[in-house]
Amino acid sequence: MKMKLSVLLALLLAAAFLIADQAQAIPAAEKEAVIKAALDSGDSMGFSGQEPSIRKELDILKPLLGKTWVGEEKHPNGQSVLHFMMSFELMHNGKTVKRYLECKELNFQSDGYFYYDPDRKEIALLQLGSNGNFSVGNVKAENGTILQYGYSISPNGKLEYKNPLEMTADGKLIDKFFSFEKGEWRAGHSRVYTAK
Repeated sequence: MKMKLSVLLALLLAAAFLIADQAQAIPAAEKEAVIKAALDSGDSMGFSGQEPSIRKELDILKPLLGKTWVGEEKHPNGQSVLHFMMSFELMHNGKTVKRYLECKELNFQSDGYFYYDPDRKEIALLQLGSNGNFSVGNVKAENGTILQYGYSISPNGKLEYKNPLEMTADGKLIDKFFSFEKGEWRAGHSRVYTAK
């Protein structure tokens, strides 16, 4: 929204100059100076085109931002491959990170929201899936990973999960999922993403 307002202001000034040009000639240098002043005043009012900085408590998510992550996973039937796309972006002036995930073969989309929970002094996470399932939990740095953990809720009940994300030295993102069932942690999906 901020970038749009300053650009809109500059476009309105440019349109005004076009109209004024029909009545009398305005030197190009004067037009540029007025447009630059308008953009600068937009910056001072908080309308800059600059990306907001991330809230410091969300810093562990910084390596995920601004990239499109593409990964694959063998379908549980073992006969086909599922393709996943995931992206992370800042929202709410850097106070929230939004994650978008999709798998076209499953016709599945999911939005996740990471924000700081001052009561727990950890990152909180809410994920909403197009299949009607949702997850709530927290996120922390653990053993070199970004560990997401909490509960996934579906019509079948509530499932405790942990989902470590690990950045490798060569820039890949390893995504593993575990659920707590019948008294033990069981492996679920395992995906390797590459940034595009």
